[in-house]
Amino acid sequence: MIVKCTKIRAEGNNYDYQFLTVGESYSVYGIIHDLNNQLNFLITTNRDSIPFYAPSDLFIVQDGTIPSSFKAAIMSFPDGRSRSVISYDELSTYKHHKGLIEQDDEQLKVFFERKKQIDEELTADT
Repeated sequence: MIVKCTKIRAEGNNYDYQFLTVGESYSVYGIIHDLNNQLNFLITTNRDSIPFYAPSDLFIVQDGTIPSSFKAAIMSFPDGRSRSVISYDELSTYKHHKGLIEQDDEQLKVFFERKKQIDEELTADT
C-alpha cells in the first residue's frame, strides 16, 4: 500500500509531522486502529529510517494494494485494551508494537526484515 502525504497536521491534533514531506509517497507497513478511533499508518521516511505511526488523514491512498503477508488481527495490551491491526504477523503482538515505539534493536531488526520483503513485493507489482 502506498500513500501520498497531503498535510503535516492531523485534524484535532496539535502535533506537526514536520519530518513528512507534502507530496511525497510512503509505503505502509501496518494499519492500526487506535484507542481514539483513528487509523494510523506505520511508515518510514526513507529506506533505513526508524518506523513510526502517522494519522491516516495526513495522506491519500495512491495504491491500495495490500501486501500478501498482511493479515487482520487484534493486538491485546497488558491492561486488557485492544487494537485492530492489518499488517505483517509480528505487528499484531504488543511486544513488537511496543518495541518499535521504544526503538528496541531486536524488534527493529524484525521490522526491517519484514520491510524488505514488503518493499520487494510492492516493487515487483509495479
